[in-house]
Amino acid sequence: MLGREVESAAIDSTGYENGHTSHYYGRRSGQKKRFFPKITALCDTTSYLYIAAAVSQGPRPDDPEFAPLVRSAFALAPFRRLLADAGFDAEPHHRLVRETLGAESVIPPTRGRPGKRPPSGRYRSLMARDFPKSAYGQRWQVESCFSQDKRRFGSAIEGRSYHARCRKLHLRLLVHNMALLLLSLAAAQKLALHASLFNRADQVPFPILP
Repeated sequence: MLGREVESAAIDSTGYENGHTSHYYGRRSGQKKRFFPKITALCDTTSYLYIAAAVSQGPRPDDPEFAPLVRSAFALAPFRRLLADAGFDAEPHHRLVRETLGAESVIPPTRGRPGKRPPSGRYRSLMARDFPKSAYGQRWQVESCFSQDKRRFGSAIEGRSYHARCRKLHLRLLVHNMALLLLSLAAAQKLALHASLFNRADQVPFPILP
């Protein structure tokens, strides 16, 4: 399914707990968890498949992952539109998507202090004047991908080292895609079986009663 053109893609990041101890419990018990596993991922909003992802250690800004992740994803599955939240609001991000890749970028121009003056930059100003709300409504699909993963496998990532946690996160992303592909294959096989039975039913003659 990857390699085909994607109508709409979305990018976002999410964090995971270290081990099975939740952030809430750690805070109440006096534990100080400074770092946590984090992924920044770009998904197809129609199929929920991850196209590309970067694993890192939070807390850290999302911006450093944007350009390499978007370039990698576009090489695997060219997208017509990229949706991102205000955490990725930056004029260079718009220029990369629009001028280099030839796709449409939709990012709310809300980063920085609110004021009466329009946002700086050609494309940020365009977003402020004519923001495509209906198209942007599909951005939450990437959050749905994160939610599916955490519901299936939990929100904790075990591992004694940073590299071990990175390997487990990459594995979870791979398993997520494999599960969706298997479900899609099973649905296609079921549809083919129903179509075959329907076609055979037309060929069976009605019994002639005396």
